[in-house]
Amino acid sequence: MRRLRRSSLNCPPTWAPAAVAAAAVAAVSRQRMAWRERRRGQHAAVLPLAWCLAALAASPLATMVNAVPFDASQVQFLQVCQWVWGHTFHGWSATNPNCSTATRIKCDSSGMIVEIDMTSYRLAGSIPAAISSLANLRSLDLGACQLNESIPAEIGSLTNLEYLSLNNNKLTGSIPETLGSLTSLKYLDLGNHQVTYLIVAAVMSDFTRHFFNQNQLTGSIPAAIGSLENLTFLDLRGNQLTGSIPTAIGSLANLKSLHLEYNELTGSIPAAISSLTRLENLQLDYNYLTGSIPAAIGSLTQLVILNLEQNQLEGNIPEGVFSLLSLEDLYLGVNKLTGPISSSISNLSSLRSLKLQANRLNGTIPYTIGGLVRLIHL
Repeated sequence: MRRLRRSSLNCPPTWAPAAVAAAAVAAVSRQRMAWRERRRGQHAAVLPLAWCLAALAASPLATMVNAVPFDASQVQFLQVCQWVWGHTFHGWSATNPNCSTATRIKCDSSGMIVEIDMTSYRLAGSIPAAISSLANLRSLDLGACQLNESIPAEIGSLTNLEYLSLNNNKLTGSIPETLGSLTSLKYLDLGNHQVTYLIVAAVMSDFTRHFFNQNQLTGSIPAAIGSLENLTFLDLRGNQLTGSIPTAIGSLANLKSLHLEYNELTGSIPAAISSLTRLENLQLDYNYLTGSIPAAIGSLTQLVILNLEQNQLEGNIPEGVFSLLSLEDLYLGVNKLTGPISSSISNLSSLRSLKLQANRLNGTIPYTIGGLVRLIHL
């Protein structure tokens, strides 16, 4: 550091590195030439301090002076990513470890990575175990990146993580139990949003699934997922998950959206699901769920979408379903439901879509259904 002389820039005295001084000289060279023409031997006027600072800020070197260098542990992770994915983060290199210029990455003031958004980048390869070094990471979006292999158990080390999206990749293996350690997590998306299905039999409950470059996670939903008490969004759709829905899912008191559709889940819908009183969207369709619809489902008074179609559910439609006054979409088709349709269906005044086809319902259609003036799809 050395003091800039007033004569070099005609600016008020200030302190700056020699590199910035050189850049500033280049930035004002044309203005100085114009002043020389006007001075004609007179004393040079002093430039306003604000003007000088603006010139410095416009300098390419200003970014380097104010740069936030990556912490050493973060540099190691980025180098591993380059090796595994064959991808260089734009604006960053080993010779320019500057978080301020790196794209799709955000850092805190100490140079620790807090956000990575690589959505739809064709990275390929696996998620490196070195991701555990990102202790301050709050948001990780690697959706639609063609990642393969399994989700590393080390991801459970990211205890500050609030947002995790790995949807629409080619991930295989089971969901690691260590996800239960991510107690700050609010959004978890491991699903497939573009899965297509082909109905190949006359009985619509029998279908073949065709996956196109999608996740194919297997195994059961770990009970440890019930530890994610801050979770508001959970999406595991379109995988090959088996086993039953864990009762621990009833611990997710803040959950607003639950997508478990298009898997191979069996067993009954746990009564504990009625504890999710903030739930607005419940989609369990295209599984092999059996048993009856829990009577306590009427506790989910915030529900807007209830989709249980294409399962093997039996018994009557519980009266509690017709007390869900916020419900807009009700899909119970292609099951083994029996009994009559309750006249209480008229309570669902917000209903837009209703599907009850391919069940074993009997009796007459209640005339009260005519009071559903917002109904569009039946």
